[in-house]
This record gives sequence, C-alpha cells and structure tokens, in this order.
Amino acid sequence: MAFSTIQIGRLALKELPQNPAVETVSQGSQQPPQRLLRITGQENYPVTTQASLAAMHDDAQGLAIGNYLVPVTFGDKSDRNGYYRVYAVQHSEQDWTEGVGDSWQIDLERVGTELEIDFESRLTGPEIVNNSFAWNGSEGLFSPPAGSYALTPGGAPISRPCADGPDQLLYIALQTPNSVRWGCSLADYGNGRCRFIDDQGVERSGVNFSPANLASWTISNGLVQVTPGASGSTLTVMHWTGAAAGGGAPSWQSKNWDLTASTPLVAGTISLSGWSSVNLLRNDYEMIVARLVKDYGTGRVLIDLTLRRGSRFVEVYVTSDALGVFKLARHTAEAGTLGGLGNAALTANADDSSGNQYSIGSAHTFTADTTNGAISSPSSKTFDCYIGSVVSQPVLNANPDFETGVNDWTGNIVGCTFAQSGTRAHKGSFSALMTPDGVTAVPQAESGQVPVVANQDYQASGWVWPTSTITGNISVAVNWYDASHTIISASINNMSATGGQWNFLTSHTNTAPVNAAYASVKPRVAGTPAASNQIWWDEIKLRPYAGQLGNLSTDLLGQYAGRRSEYVASVRR
Repeated sequence: MAFSTIQIGRLALKELPQNPAVETVSQGSQQPPQRLLRITGQENYPVTTQASLAAMHDDAQGLAIGNYLVPVTFGDKSDRNGYYRVYAVQHSEQDWTEGVGDSWQIDLERVGTELEIDFESRLTGPEIVNNSFAWNGSEGLFSPPAGSYALTPGGAPISRPCADGPDQLLYIALQTPNSVRWGCSLADYGNGRCRFIDDQGVERSGVNFSPANLASWTISNGLVQVTPGASGSTLTVMHWTGAAAGGGAPSWQSKNWDLTASTPLVAGTISLSGWSSVNLLRNDYEMIVARLVKDYGTGRVLIDLTLRRGSRFVEVYVTSDALGVFKLARHTAEAGTLGGLGNAALTANADDSSGNQYSIGSAHTFTADTTNGAISSPSSKTFDCYIGSVVSQPVLNANPDFETGVNDWTGNIVGCTFAQSGTRAHKGSFSALMTPDGVTAVPQAESGQVPVVANQDYQASGWVWPTSTITGNISVAVNWYDASHTIISASINNMSATGGQWNFLTSHTNTAPVNAAYASVKPRVAGTPAASNQIWWDEIKLRPYAGQLGNLSTDLLGQYAGRRSEYVASVRR
C-alpha cells in the first residue's frame, strides 16, 4: 500500500491511498460559497519519530486555530494544488504493539490556484517607530517571497543573498506603503520565509506548541538566524554572508550576545537566559515573534525576538514587572563606534574575518560602552534594541588601512603628497595623509589594479577626515581598465565631508563595464583645495557588492525605525 505525500505549508503528511479526497461546496447565508476539500491520512511511529509525530499533531491543530493561508501540493492530485486555509482538523491516536499511529482528517478551504489569486501585503501600525532621535526612517519597507512577480506598486528592489537559494528582495519607500499586491507560484511562496525549528530539526507550524528543549531551537529568515547562546552567552545571532559576489562559499557567521538585568530589578546583575518557557506569539511566513520568559525571585522578564522577511537584523524587546537596567553586550569584548541617525547605533570598529561588522542600537536613549561593544537602558520597565550586521564582502585592493605605509598607492599620485600618518586613524594606528599642493585640480591617489568581472557590481568606500569641510567634492572613485590595463572609464560619486571628524564615503553600486578586466580605487577631491586643507584617509576598500542594504549602520537604523507589521491577505484576480 503506497502512501502519497501532501505538503500543507510547512507540514508534510502521508495521505491514505484507499480514502479519496472529498470536495464539497457549502453556501452560507452570511458568506460566499466555500469549497471544502477533505483529506485523510496516517502518520505512525516508528516510521517517523515520536517527536515528529507529536509536532505534526500540534502543528496541524495550530493551522486550523490560526486560520492560516498555506500553499498545498499533492503527490498524486496535482490538479488540486493551490492555496488553501485549514478549516478543521481531527486526530485519532491508536496504540499498537509495534508503535503508535495518528490517523488524521483535515478539511481545507480552497482559496484558489496560483493563477487565480494574488496576495496583498497590508502594512500596519505607525509609519515611524516612536523614538528619542527624531528619526525619519525608511517608510514602506516590504519584502515579498523571492520569485514573486507583478508587484504593484513596483520600484527597484535591493537584492540580498539568502540561505534559501534565490536572493531575497527588499523594497523601500514604496509609493503606496499601506498596501502592496503581488503574485507568487506555490513553489516560490516559501522562499525567504520566517521559521521556527525545534531541537529535532522540525520546522514548526502555528503557535500552538512549546518546544520541549528550551536550550535548542532556531528562528531564521534565511538572512539571520537566532539560537540560544553558545559559550555561556544569552543569544547567538548569525548572518548569512552570501557568496556570489565575494567568490567564496556561503556560510553563517555568528556572534554571541549577552542580555542582562541589574538594579533595581535585582541586587547585582542577572543573565536573561535560563528561560522557564519559550513560546511563539506569531509564526507567519512574513514575520515571526518568539517570547522567552525569564523568572527570577518574585518577578518575571519577557524577551520578545522578532524577525521579518528580508530583514538583516533581529529586534529585541524586553519588558519586566519592575524597574531595571537592561544591557545588550558582545559576549567577547569588541570595540565599536557610535554613529548614524543621532548616534543611535554602535558599530564595530573593524571587519571580522568575513568582512562584516556588528551593528546594535535602540530607538530610545541608551548608554553606550564603546570599549566592549554594549548598550544599556536607563532604569526602565522596557528596553528595545536591534542586533544586525553591517554586511560587506572581501576587500580586493591591498593595504586598505595604511598600517604598513602607503605601498600599493604610489603609482598615480596627482596634485598632492600622499604619505602614512600616525596623527590619527579610524582603524589601527595609522592613516594616509593627503596634502594638496594648492594649485593642481583634483588631487588624488590610486591603488594598484585588481582583477574584476565585467557586468558585476562593486562598491568603493573609505573614511576621511578633512581639516575643513568639503561640500559635494570628495569621493572614493573607481577606475576601470581593460585586459591590456588601458583605462576605460571612472565611476565617481562626489559627496560632502565635515571638517574635523571622520566621515564615511561610499560609491554604493558600480557596475563594471562590459570589457572591464581590472579596477583600482581612487581617493580624490574635485576642484582645487587649498594646501592648508590636509585630508586623512583610512580603510579605503574596493569590494564586490552583494546588493545588501546594511552596509551602513544608518541603513539598519532606517529599517528598524520604519519597518511596519505586515499582514498578507489573498485577493482574486
């Protein structure tokens, strides 16, 4: 007797072959006709594990309770494939000598095939998060499943490498941010989805369960993963590096974080780990919210973790029944610098081994520990923050931070001197000092040429400290060369830099010309700056550009401030 597999959203079930699916149509006086499809099947142990059997039981019930819209595909009835809602579920458990069986009956309400319906994402809540920094944020942020189509309204998306396979797309500042319509095939609907995975490796459905093992679970959206902390930390947050632009193998890169609470909540300091329960408040493809409950003495602290489809960060919201000081810190000290949208983000001073930097921040006033990489709240009953990653790719040019001199930068110096300086540095102990001659236009230096791939995207970036403010005339440019090292063209993005402080300059996306084989990165100043306006440069980098928003802490903050809750509804075409 051969069983057929039915995929109902995240659930894979075995349908009994001798019991055909039964379809009925009901006509109610207060609602449109309902097309109901009844299917039956059976799961059993030891064919499947007892844990998987219990999870299937709870998750099928949870889908009915939540009235979830799910894609459904049949192993032997492809003409019935489509989008459904779980209308009702019945279970019957039997104890056998050799195991346990769970016979099930599920009534599905047919919504339509992938060619009959579209989806409408309705963005709810305030357009800008209430905050202490007068943020504007990025309004109308929206990320449909990768592979969706006919997005209305449209716009140019930002592409992000995703562990699910296809790049995840993020749309920003949509013209109609309250409602976005799109179509999607059954096969693509789950791309980039948010998910909860228990200690048995089972992806769970609904919220009608609590994991048996509180120390082993994962929430993920294909870009970010969060698990219980390793090495004694509270949380481990991992970011997907992507690989197509960087040339290496894709991987998850992790950092451990500590969440603590201190006086007056408790005497001294306690770790907000060792939870008494872990539950889900929401478990949709587009958004997941996990609640961790920490009991202490006579009180309780709730830690809510939120992931949204397309986000490069996890949102953390702590609430307690008494005042306390809450703190988020790197488990292993890692220095950072304040910056972005009113100094509301703390970003690592240096790239890690994957070319990434952590970025943490809060919508409300906090105290920063730049030495150890931590932020803490004032005495409060709440604390909100985000944990993200400033995503980069491998640096292509040599000697980007001038710690060993200015070697690789002396081949094409125009209108200035360019020398190593220990006067100031954004990273390490040295930078490069550019001193204009005061008479030559566009003083500049240039790195050595490095191989590039035609039609691929690259980003040039760097930090600059001018003695006097430069308005709209300073850039980190890219020169493109053909296979014979003859220059083809240059990509220049002139920006402004405030005098007397470090400024970040970036060219964002530059596409290599069709006949490009090499490129160089070029710090330059347009016009003819005075010789007295000395300019220090540091961390000048040319990198493949993966198209991920999150290259700056301000990008992450813009999402954090403007990302609204999303509800997905179906609409007939």
